[in-house]
Amino acid sequence: MSMHDDGDGIGLTAAPTALPSVLARALAFGAIVVAAVCGGLAGYATSALQCSGGCVGPALGGTAIGALAAAAGVAALAALVLRSMSEWADQASVQLRRKGAQR
Repeated sequence: MSMHDDGDGIGLTAAPTALPSVLARALAFGAIVVAAVCGGLAGYATSALQCSGGCVGPALGGTAIGALAAAAGVAALAALVLRSMSEWADQASVQLRRKGAQR
């Protein structure tokens, strides 16, 4: 936590944040991107197998639907995981404070 002076001589400290680490958020974003690519590939393959000849429109539609569905599903899971990580960290800090107060 950094201290800074806002001009009145009183040092302020940054408030603790409930955000997960930058690494955890970057990994969650990466997982969403990978899921979108995999969903797009699966949607494209399914659409391409169902039609014969030049059917670009349905293949692109299947790609978009697959990518969006997979990304949305993984994004929901990532949000739940990141939230549970911050709650776990909060509970761990409360337990540490209680142990320190008992001594």
